[in-house]
Formats: sequence, C-alpha cells, structure tokens
Amino acid sequence: LDASSLLLHLMAASEGSFFIPKSKSATKFLPDAPPALTVCSGAIVSFETTDISYERLSRGEQVEVEEINIVTGPLYVKDAQPGDCLEVEVLGIEITRCWSVWIADERVCGCLASKLAATGRSSSVRELELRGGSHVMVSDRLQLPLKPMIGCIATAPAPHSSHAFGCGCSTFEPTYEHGGNMDLKELSTGSKVLLPVLCEGGMLYVGDLHACMAAGEPAWVGFEAAGVARVRVTLVKSRTVPFPRLLLGQDVIFTAVGTDHEDALQKALEQAYDHLTGKEGSLPDSGNQVLTAEEAFAYCVAKADVRFGGPASRQVLIKVSDVSQFIV
Repeated sequence: LDASSLLLHLMAASEGSFFIPKSKSATKFLPDAPPALTVCSGAIVSFETTDISYERLSRGEQVEVEEINIVTGPLYVKDAQPGDCLEVEVLGIEITRCWSVWIADERVCGCLASKLAATGRSSSVRELELRGGSHVMVSDRLQLPLKPMIGCIATAPAPHSSHAFGCGCSTFEPTYEHGGNMDLKELSTGSKVLLPVLCEGGMLYVGDLHACMAAGEPAWVGFEAAGVARVRVTLVKSRTVPFPRLLLGQDVIFTAVGTDHEDALQKALEQAYDHLTGKEGSLPDSGNQVLTAEEAFAYCVAKADVRFGGPASRQVLIKVSDVSQFIV
C-alpha cells in the first residue's frame, strides 16, 4: 500500500469497517478472480478507486478504451449464492482528484468528440480544482456543484455465461443484467442498489467515480475522479432482481437494458407493474401497498417517470414513487 492507502486502511480498521485499496484493480468483471476481501453480510467496506487512466491521458500517453474504466474489487460476500441479491447502500463518497476529459473519439465523448476535433485538437484532459469540498472549478469564472456518484458497479457474471472465465465482462461497455458502467447520477450518498448474485460470493466491483455528471451522461463522460466509496453490503437470501434496482428513500428506480430503447422500456415497465401489483415477492423495496391491475396501469400512465440511463447500453430507468401518498 502507498502512504495514502495505508492511512485509509488504518482509519477503516479503527472504525470496525473494511478497506480495499486501489491496487486491487480490474478492467473486467470476473467470477474466478481472487477476492480482494471476504466479508459477512452487513459489512461496511471502503473501495478506494484510481484515476491513473486520466493521469496518463493528461501526459499525452496512449490508453486503450478498454483500460479507461478501472474498478476496485472483487468483494466476496459469505453465503452469497446464485438466486440471492446484494443490497449495496452508499454511505459516502469522497473525491480526492477529478478531471475534465474531452477526447476526439466518439467511443469516449460521443457526439461532442467532433467539436474538439474541429478545433484541431485530439485530446484535452485537465485536472480540475476541488474548492471548499463543494464545487469543481472548471475555469477562473465557471464553478459547478460537487455531486459525487458511482459510475460503475456490478457483481460478476455466472461462471457458465459467455462472459465468464478468462474473458470477463468489460467495465467500459456494454452494461449487463448484473450492473456495469451504468453511469446513473442517482448512485450517490444515501442511495441503495440491488444487484443480482450470479456466482458464488457475488464478487462485487466498484469504480469509475464522478465528481459530478448530468443525468444520462450526455457527453459520455462525467468529471472523472479518484476517491473512496464507502458502502454497506447486505445479502438478501433467496430473492433476486432481473436488473439493478435503485432505492432512493421511498422511491424505487427500475432499470433495464435491451436490444434498443423500446425493448429496455418494456422490460423496465414490466418490472414496475409487477412491483405495483405485488407479484415479485418480499424484496426490501416491496412496501405494503399492492394495487389492482387497473390501479397499477393508471399509476404507470400518470406517475411512472421514464428516462435514459448511461450511454454504454440501451438503458431505460422508470421511477415509482411511494404509492401510499396517493391512497385515500
């Protein structure tokens, strides 16, 4: 461990929690990777993440696209088996350094890549000042609010899947039914995410922190960052989810990926409908209000807000607010 990682490790140990240093890094989600740490359900774990890819880019070095999104892990959770899910509660995110990343490559910066190319430059990667723990200084006159979030979080794929041993799932693209580079701004302090367990131990990875990012990641990047994500990991036995599911207070966000956005919308909407009608069992987000088929349809018509997820896949999110507030 370097000096900063050692200090964070000692701080976590003094609080009775756990720490995974940034040296335990990966660019693929692998079910057969050696665990960086093994814990019991309910453990609090700090994942230290790296920004070495952006530091290298700022120096003019060549970095392959598949090497950009580095995650930390995996975390092995005792007794986790396929058919279970992990509830990951985000307790805090500390940003230690962040970058503006603008590259003339559509795989990295989407449609705004051509705008940089039009200036005759191929890359503009700059470290940004973090001011007062509340803002990111883009220039001497433009400052933007610091809103840290987790861009990439996932469990590992099933050992028998096409993305398993020796191959793995990319941390860059696409996203998968067990998570990945989702780039959801809602994955911030106070949120929870349910992730399906597809292999023994779950094998949780966390990385790609952002100092702030607009919903849907329109420029295909946020203010890319290094830091520490502190989470509580709870095992939910014999219950699972088809795609990652976010819990924001009393709100539930259903996610899905598909062959296109229409396919993803159908998958997300079916989850929301089944949740409202009580067909999916007693997950932590199930609540007590069960609607009739007619009521659930009406709720989806009037209140189920839809938006796109991050650009790594055709991803759709549907938010269902606390239904009890509408019951008379």
